[in-house]
Order: sequence, then C-alpha cells, then structure tokens
Amino acid sequence: MALISKNYVINKYEDIKQQYNEPRAFYFKDNPGVSGAVMKFDTVSMLNTAAFTYSFWMKKSIDIVTGAGNAIDFSQREIYVYGSPDGVGTSNRFSIKVKYDGTDGSWYTNNDAFSSDTWHHVVLSYSGTTPVLYVDASSVTLNASTTPVGTIEAPTKGAIGSNWAGTEAFEGLLDEITIWNTNLSATRVTELYNGGKPSDPFKHNSSANLVAWVRGSD
Repeated sequence: MALISKNYVINKYEDIKQQYNEPRAFYFKDNPGVSGAVMKFDTVSMLNTAAFTYSFWMKKSIDIVTGAGNAIDFSQREIYVYGSPDGVGTSNRFSIKVKYDGTDGSWYTNNDAFSSDTWHHVVLSYSGTTPVLYVDASSVTLNASTTPVGTIEAPTKGAIGSNWAGTEAFEGLLDEITIWNTNLSATRVTELYNGGKPSDPFKHNSSANLVAWVRGSD
C-alpha cells in the first residue's frame, strides 16, 4: 500500500498538547466547500479479501452543523461518522457502506453511538456479508438500510480522513488506524482495545492478518 497524497496535519507533540492536551495524532479538519483533509493510497490489493476489519481511535470534534465525515474509505468499503451541533444527541452515529456489483450493502447505528470530544476505539469487522461494529470493545446495534446483492467488489484505492475526492471529510483526531484482511472476532477486538490503551498490533494474536498500521504517535 503506497501513500501518494497527504493533506492532513500531523500535530507536533507541543502543538497538540497545547491545543488538545493529547499525545501526537492525526488532525483532520473539514472545510465547507473545499476538499477536505485526506490521506490517499494508490493501491490496496492487500485488501482483496471479502472479509476485512478497520480499527481506529477517534476523537470527533463537536460540529458547528450536523454532518458526515468519512473516517476510512477503501473503494467504498467505508465508515462514516456523523457529528452533531451540540456534541450530544440528535446524531453522533455511524453509517457503513460496502460496494457490491449488484446492490451495495449499507447499515447505520442509532444516534448517540459515541460522545463528541472524547476518545473512542472503533472497530468495523466485516465477514463478507455482515458487519459488526464495536465502540470501546462493545458491539453496537446496526440497522440495515440496504441488503447487499451480488459479489463484493475489490478495492482499488483508499483514503483515510475523507473519501477519495476529499469532499466528505472527518473532523477531529484519528490515531492507531489498523486494517486487517479478515473479520476480527469479539475476543480479538477486546484484545485490540487492550483496556483502553493502544497496543502494538504486531503482537496481536491476529497479526498475520494485519495489512496496514498508520499511527500519529511515536
């Protein structure tokens, strides 16, 4: 997987400590009417399996208006994060879309699936037909919007922090982003969560299935 474009801010420790009182992480900011911050990858052939997992830590900014930000999008194997104006209620939910050659599959959570301005560990584990979403190692109810039909399409390109076009940008902090070519079980998700402390995925029991690790901290 080759990084070909980066339009994000890697906050230096001093800067992020002063602004957010957080360790180093990737800060993505949405600019209405302007292509958003995004990390682009030109090849994602290592994710040609139907089953996959995304894992990341996020701290979603409190939005001025309710809107969607795309945390990870690998050729429309994507997870959106919806914010809310007041940071609680009205939204704060996720939606998922997986592209098929017939009908795409799409799912969404109820509102209040997370709290704004708070660090959460998020895992999307996809079996090839069914997604399971975890927030802080606990599964979250997913509602089906459309049922997938046909064969899942293999991704050809990928983006973190927005979609490929940069028009649906996540706003907030992302860190410890890992991508796996299998669907991690609940036990493996709990292991990855590690009691709320990011850990070395190369020491994870499913490390053989780890295909990417993007981190902001040293």
